[in-house]
Amino acid sequence: MEKITLNVIGLNCGRCETKIVNALKELGANDVSANRTNGEVSVEYNPNAVSLEDIKKGIVDVGYDIA
Repeated sequence: MEKITLNVIGLNCGRCETKIVNALKELGANDVSANRTNGEVSVEYNPNAVSLEDIKKGIVDVGYDIA
């Protein structure tokens, strides 16, 4: 398992948190938490199942940018 924390631009509300968490879980991430207070998304994932690039793309695809 790998764990990464990403700074996400536009992560401003609870709905934003839910949107990102759901999108990344659909991609196959094991554990995802989004924190609108500090604009961070923490992801635990199996790199054999989902790549870091897929995770970043998943965030962008739902309308947010990676800082």
